Amino acid sequence: MRTMMLSLVLLSASIGPALAAPEAADMAPTGYEAVALQTPAGFTITTAVDVNNVGVVIGSSFGGPQTATKWDARGTPTVLPPLPAFEASQALDLNDLGIVVGRSFSGVTSRATVWNPDGTVLELPPLPGYVNSQATGVNNGGTMVGTSTSGTDSMATVWDRLGNAYALAPLPGYSTSFAAAINEGGEVVGSSSGASPTQATIWSVQGTPAPLPPLLGRPTSSAADVNNRGQVVGFSLFDTLTATLWDRNGTPVELDALSGLVATVASDINSRGVAVGRSWDGEDGPTTATLWDERRRPVPLPALPTFDASLASGVNDRGYVVGFSAGDGPTTATLWRPHAAPPTS
Repeated sequence: MRTMMLSLVLLSASIGPALAAPEAADMAPTGYEAVALQTPAGFTITTAVDVNNVGVVIGSSFGGPQTATKWDARGTPTVLPPLPAFEASQALDLNDLGIVVGRSFSGVTSRATVWNPDGTVLELPPLPGYVNSQATGVNNGGTMVGTSTSGTDSMATVWDRLGNAYALAPLPGYSTSFAAAINEGGEVVGSSSGASPTQATIWSVQGTPAPLPPLLGRPTSSAADVNNRGQVVGFSLFDTLTATLWDRNGTPVELDALSGLVATVASDINSRGVAVGRSWDGEDGPTTATLWDERRRPVPLPALPTFDASLASGVNDRGYVVGFSAGDGPTTATLWRPHAAPPTS
């Protein structure tokens, strides 16, 4: 990675109030502005993975052991330490109450971790018979999901608010499962593996798995997020990764790449059906952060000035997007805020 220093565009104090701007139907965004999130003292690299509806952002900081990081709605960063006896931490999801989940880890040992708004840090144990765990999703009811692992074996896991762990079985004929996200209704998405090919999976509130079929001609699929309308995003794969949206009935729809690019992955979807992810040339070219609007049209999200690559990983219900910019300088956590169109008369 090239290390030419970038003069960071610090997140201004006005961003917090600005998060409430484009809420009305006649205030649809007309474009997006990329803003750098402040790097915590002692670190050089940052990435952002999600943003809640209050405007709080989570991600990681690097320049030493990886450290989970939270930015408040005004862009002030706070590092989230790992559990005792662990060296590093990673934040992977948060809810609107400010509860952050992820993992603490040292080498190959990992433990699902909860960071509460009051500063307490809690451990989520793996399922019995498994060694490691990580948490990848949490809803506003406090139910958490993730995966318990032991060697190459893995099992999708649900933790209730008391930290009790329950297994989510894979699809029939598969031996392992992975949980990526949970919505407010308790539906969980991820994948089932251990048989070929890997299959995107949705679990009902009762824990029953159902397949999410891949796009025609692309046998492999995986789900990354589910919104409160039951829409799911992820990817289908044959030779090229293709961003996929499954509707409430499980029907897959291809999300087009940006003009001139061929490969796509979708990583998050909000309650309005707006999805985000990345597009690239399918080879080693730089990725471009991509937003798919309610009509599934791809919209490029620009990287920060002097950077040539970007990736979007999270979007909230107000249309704010987070991810990172990379290239000529240290990789930098990035917030894309929408420009609102003027009200129509």
